[in-house]
Amino acid sequence: MSPPQQTITVTTKEGTQVEYVMRGLQDEEVDRWAAFCASVFSYKANPPPPSYFARHYHNDPQRSAALIRVMICDENIVASCRVFQRTISLGSDSSTALAGGIGEVCTDPAHRRRGLSKLLLQDAIQIMTEYKMELSLLHAAPDFFPVYESSGYSCTTSPWSLVTVDPVKLVSTTATTTTTQSTTSTSSHTTIRLAQFPSDTPQLIKLHRAFSESRLAGTIIRSEQYWNEYLSQELGNSLWVMTTNNNQQVVAWLSIRPRGDNRYQVREFGWDRDSDNKQSASDCFGALLGQAMQQQQQPDGCPPKEPIALHLPTFVLNDLGEMDFVDVSSIKEENDLGWMYRPICPLSEAAKEGMPEICKKIPHLVWPSDSF
Repeated sequence: MSPPQQTITVTTKEGTQVEYVMRGLQDEEVDRWAAFCASVFSYKANPPPPSYFARHYHNDPQRSAALIRVMICDENIVASCRVFQRTISLGSDSSTALAGGIGEVCTDPAHRRRGLSKLLLQDAIQIMTEYKMELSLLHAAPDFFPVYESSGYSCTTSPWSLVTVDPVKLVSTTATTTTTQSTTSTSSHTTIRLAQFPSDTPQLIKLHRAFSESRLAGTIIRSEQYWNEYLSQELGNSLWVMTTNNNQQVVAWLSIRPRGDNRYQVREFGWDRDSDNKQSASDCFGALLGQAMQQQQQPDGCPPKEPIALHLPTFVLNDLGEMDFVDVSSIKEENDLGWMYRPICPLSEAAKEGMPEICKKIPHLVWPSDSF
């Protein structure tokens, strides 16, 4: 279903003509492509290694090498644009849309300012049209908004908040909720442990659907295979679950990731709002956060002692309400403005309305666990 190979001639500013071949990647080229992506992104403070891109590809249940579009010059990969096949939520009525995520867009520095990324993006849009995808989405830095806006993409705001967490009060709160051990926390009512795949998957599917997929717009709809093959590897040993009934029933889950000095982001959270568990959402969140912070050792080998900046979705903050370990005066808006959408082949009324319009009524969120 992908477009045929195309030969493209580009004239540089110096007047030189350069010939490129635009095509889909071949299975045996994935490692070579991963090394190319890593080399282009090597300027970052914490550059992702080739294994990062290879893992993202191989663990994706809907992967297709043909959907990694590349430019070839003199037999070398010089530009890339990948299409991720996803299904996303469109709001509280549980409607969904087949979507094409755009990611891993990069160009060799020696071949920039020749329009290669735009050509690859146009090629990707053609592919998504052939696949009958309703919407396309991507995440971009503000500097790149004009590039994507010129191809029909529009920005959507994801409401996020930044709060200051007092580690001492967090430990105190956690202690009243659970008794912490080395890797497991228990009380007479609850257990906190690392998620276990695939045994926890059926519960996590159901709970995530109720907590996020049915309430938000833009959230990735997760299949059993996606949880077991992709998220289990992406989250690794960072996804903590709270259970009851002798460690059988999952009632809450959390994963965080460091985002700078004493700054962390909630990349995954949920809570069973229909559970008989007597602990509140804030109790569950505090206990899980306390356990997760035990993993975040400082140079002295101890968990953080200074105030922690925590970035979390605003809808989660609203769900949690007042928390003893959060300085209320510190709460401030810090939205994610980088998600952009473009209609491709909208079928439903919601998809035709467009994500920017939908999100005027319903919060937008792509969990960091699902980013591409």
